[in-house]
Amino acid sequence: MDQEVNQEVHHSSKKRVCTKTKKIIGIVVCVLIVVICFFGVVGLGAYKLNWNGAFAQKVLTVLPYPAAIVNGHIIKYSDWKYETTGVIVLNQKKGSDYTAEAVGKEVLQKMIYDQLMEKIAKKYDIKVTDEDMQAAKDSLITQVGKIEDLEKNVRDYFNWDVDTFMKRVIYSDVLRNKLETEIPKSADLNKDAEKKANDVLKEVQKGEKTFAELAQVYSEDPGSATQGGDLGWFARGAMVKEFEDATFALEKGAVSGLVRTEFGYHIIKLEDKKTEAVAGAKDPVEQVLASHILIKTKSFADLLTEIEKSAKIKKFVALGE
Repeated sequence: MDQEVNQEVHHSSKKRVCTKTKKIIGIVVCVLIVVICFFGVVGLGAYKLNWNGAFAQKVLTVLPYPAAIVNGHIIKYSDWKYETTGVIVLNQKKGSDYTAEAVGKEVLQKMIYDQLMEKIAKKYDIKVTDEDMQAAKDSLITQVGKIEDLEKNVRDYFNWDVDTFMKRVIYSDVLRNKLETEIPKSADLNKDAEKKANDVLKEVQKGEKTFAELAQVYSEDPGSATQGGDLGWFARGAMVKEFEDATFALEKGAVSGLVRTEFGYHIIKLEDKKTEAVAGAKDPVEQVLASHILIKTKSFADLLTEIEKSAKIKKFVALGE
């Protein structure tokens, strides 16, 4: 009898616990549904109705609502909105013709490119250093006069502080410049271009065709290829340093080996040299008449286009697309 009573009590207690647990689970589920609906409504208001109220903006800042997702990386709605607002202020101050939608579209594309550039930089171990950023900041200060002037300009034109401006605008420019300089130098990316350049050099050295004929066939410099590679007369300072140093070191009629610059592989022929007085120059100026064949290396723009085509990009903000 006692055993039956104990079993009944145990069964009754277990039933009450189960009922209580179900109630708790029910309450939790209801709360979650309310929370999800709340954030869904805020997101809908932001994406579709462009809500700008203080409360909505606070929610959007705290939670990582995406303006876009690039290869799994979230571009936060709040970051996109912040930068868009800054550029709108800039356009207003400059009296430019603009629409908020056009600015938002431009800013979002810039932020997507920023993510793609970070991917390229990581792959090829290209970094923006503190020294790079300081040099960029020093250059800006030199342009405007002093740090106080830079601070005033950034505040007036973006309603930001200088650190924000450096992080959101200048960092991107510095990274792009580094990529534009370093990508063409990558041996991994440019094996095919190097092989082609060596093959063309062998053709030049055979002497079966003139340099001009080979330039017309092989050169990838649109400005000179149809002219047989002719670059005309030029003095120092007209060309990039590597090209210039190699050209001025040649004897008249000589052909260089492969010369690497940011544009690609060059084969240079020195046609003639002269030194003569030039208006505005104190001393006579050495000049050269040269031709070249250019085999282009992969540029940063080429690589960015390739990466963009293969990237998984999802945009969430309504920008008329």
